[in-house]
Amino acid sequence: MAAHADHPQGASAGQLASLQVRRPEALARAIEEQIARDGLAAGTQLGTKADLRERFAVAITTVNEAIRVLEHRGVVRVKPGPGGGVFVAERSSWLALSQLVLGFKHSSTAGAEVLGVRYALEPLIAADAALHHRKRDLAELRRLLKAMGHHRHDPAGYLRANWAFHRRVARLCQNSFARSLYEGLLDFAESELAGVQGRGPFDGTENLLTHEELLEAIAARDLERVAAAVARHNAATRVPLG
Repeated sequence: MAAHADHPQGASAGQLASLQVRRPEALARAIEEQIARDGLAAGTQLGTKADLRERFAVAITTVNEAIRVLEHRGVVRVKPGPGGGVFVAERSSWLALSQLVLGFKHSSTAGAEVLGVRYALEPLIAADAALHHRKRDLAELRRLLKAMGHHRHDPAGYLRANWAFHRRVARLCQNSFARSLYEGLLDFAESELAGVQGRGPFDGTENLLTHEELLEAIAARDLERVAAAVARHNAATRVPLG
């Protein structure tokens, strides 16, 4: 399969899946996967924060932020004092989603179907970003676009910057379930890639223009323009995996 902007092929899937993911989010995902994979029941103690710091070899600040993320999602609860620690919460919609995505990862479900759901969510994600962005959000998105431009002839580097751009747009979505589902589907798509290689030289110039228009539409808070930019983006990147 030829390389394209959102899904080129090359490095190992494990390496690609971890790129551009902040440490607290990566830790949160690891804990979610453990809960789902092991079928841990509500009330199961995962350990203290110190236990988690030692188990995953991360800083305590990373553990604290990851736990805050998981508490917000309803995946864990923290009990202070003697006998306390981090416990699996009552089953939440987020955990059910995590189990669903894990199930897809271990099945023969076509990656194209997962991508189709992701693309269906793009209009909602982008429209919310247009409605709720702040000046600093646009500055960061422009920085990420600049990074994409620097790597427009490098498929691996362009892919990393592209993922970071889409994750940053998704953070602006106020619909937490849609945002979580979108990020989970993006994770799945990334994990299915074998690496980054193409048939001949890679040139991301045209795709970069597509993303630039998407950002300018978001910045203008013009929902019709956003819808058109998303349609152009999806048409340019809708390629089946495998």
